[in-house]
Amino acid sequence: MELQDTYATVYGNTIHVNNTEPYSASNYAFGISYCQSTAYNHEFDVYNNTVVVENGQYAVYLEGAYNSNVYENCLDTTVKCCDDAVYITGTDVDYYDNYCSQCSTCYCTP
Repeated sequence: MELQDTYATVYGNTIHVNNTEPYSASNYAFGISYCQSTAYNHEFDVYNNTVVVENGQYAVYLEGAYNSNVYENCLDTTVKCCDDAVYITGTDVDYYDNYCSQCSTCYCTP
């Protein structure tokens, strides 16, 4: 799900991405993303989603966000899960309480 300008609330979705290429850290396969260089503030509220990305590194990838949160999502990728599966840059951004379905050692597994 590629987000657009300027504000988005993303909740209650089940997203499964299957990148057909073998895993590489440079694969740009994300479940929820914003990765554009445009003016203005880009505010995102991402919660209560289930996102699985096969052969990708991040479930949520938000670049240049403002006043944004990613929380209480079930996030699984080929190499990362929970909060580690979130990449977010910007101002006043946070991510927390994301969990995964497969990792019994993850501190945030409910």
